[in-house]
Amino acid sequence: GVCRVLFVGTFIPLHGIQTILHAIELLRYDKKIQFTIIGNGQDGKYVKEYIDRYPKHIKWVNTWQSATQITNYIESSDVCLGVFGQGDKTQRVCPYKLYHYMVCGRAIITADTDWTRLVFQRNLAVPFETVQAGDGDLLAKKIKELSGDEDKRKALASSSSSFYKDNLSNKIALTELIKILGFEHVL
Repeated sequence: GVCRVLFVGTFIPLHGIQTILHAIELLRYDKKIQFTIIGNGQDGKYVKEYIDRYPKHIKWVNTWQSATQITNYIESSDVCLGVFGQGDKTQRVCPYKLYHYMVCGRAIITADTDWTRLVFQRNLAVPFETVQAGDGDLLAKKIKELSGDEDKRKALASSSSSFYKDNLSNKIALTELIKILGFEHVL
């Protein structure tokens, strides 16, 4: 009956932590949605300020976590949050956090970017949901929507896992590298 929403990051401007906090603020009275934030960094002060005002609305793990510990958090979540910053870099990247979420097969919400639009053009299945970068209102609406739709979360989770296997896995990267280097005959 509870939807667990997770964000993992180093709190750089690319991540758009203020957008995430705005969404959390809008959803803070919804007892069926629980937020966990893992990480710290440059914009960590915004999380601290929020927790000082509302100490019970977010679980903040601001100490170093191993890859295994982060994987455990991801695997116990229902929805994972990507990046929501409004800078140029946000438009160009597939951040590592999305790789990690997809490997674990989780439903993902991230910013609508040049990269995500390219993904949608090349794939039949949608591997994640998107919202306009910097728009906490839309992010809150999307979190609320997914929190109440377990079937959609499961479909997104399956699609994100398939997308990783078919497009981003080490096997796929190695195959592409071998083609680029002209070593197909070695295989």
